[in-house]
Amino acid sequence: MPLLNRCFVMGAFVLLTTQAALAQVTPEQFAALSQRLADAERRLAVQEQQGTRVVNHEPYCFACDTVAGYTFNAEMLFLKPYHSEGESPNFELHPASRLSFGWTNDNGLGIRARWLDYHNHHNDPALLNFTTAVDLTVVDLEVTDKFDIGHWLGQFSAGLRYADYLEFSFFDLDGMFDSWGPVLGVEVARPLTDQWDLLVSARDSLQYAPKGADQGALINDVTFNIAEVQLGVQYRRRAKNGGYWFARGAFEAQYWSGGVIGDGDTEDMGLVGGLFAVGLNR
Repeated sequence: MPLLNRCFVMGAFVLLTTQAALAQVTPEQFAALSQRLADAERRLAVQEQQGTRVVNHEPYCFACDTVAGYTFNAEMLFLKPYHSEGESPNFELHPASRLSFGWTNDNGLGIRARWLDYHNHHNDPALLNFTTAVDLTVVDLEVTDKFDIGHWLGQFSAGLRYADYLEFSFFDLDGMFDSWGPVLGVEVARPLTDQWDLLVSARDSLQYAPKGADQGALINDVTFNIAEVQLGVQYRRRAKNGGYWFARGAFEAQYWSGGVIGDGDTEDMGLVGGLFAVGLNR
């Protein structure tokens, strides 16, 4: 129990004891007062065990913000593809949407589905203005769990990821179709003021695709990796029915490696940009 809380309880106990002696309170009345103080001390101890935090006098706690209910997150991303060998340098930032919906119970355990759809293309002057395009789809089905460590509040996630990758240019087709693999993630927030947080997240998956294409030729049994990181800030307001509404802005980078990414040899691809998001957490 924090020292301030304990001092408060002990001070109240001394005050009541003094008042009881002066007023000649009966033993039964004194026992009732003592029991009320003991109950108050137990409630304070439970609040700390549940992770109560105070930031600029606004409570920000696991118990207050975790109630059973739906969650959602709507993101608008602006990402630009980069190839590790610089073979497709003319892509520009392009918007994409990512949506997530879930359910969290009152002890922080939940389920969530996430969906990302990204398409980008450009006309390459080096290839007679032929269109070069990247087409990605990612779907995550996850179990989530909240945690509270010191001043950091966060959420673990683990589940199954579906990913589909396609890239083509000038009669060259590379792809990894209908891949599946395990995905792990963690998101942590550090309250900075009563309504602003620093936000950091990371995710990683290892994908297996039974079918693919390497420079137009069909291939079997392809594996590749997808890694994601975010760094940003978040503004939140307490929701009336528990949890909180949020709006956030962040830098995001993704790294797609292995398999037939890019030109089908040892090339990797990065997606770099930013995002804006709004949603409800519980």
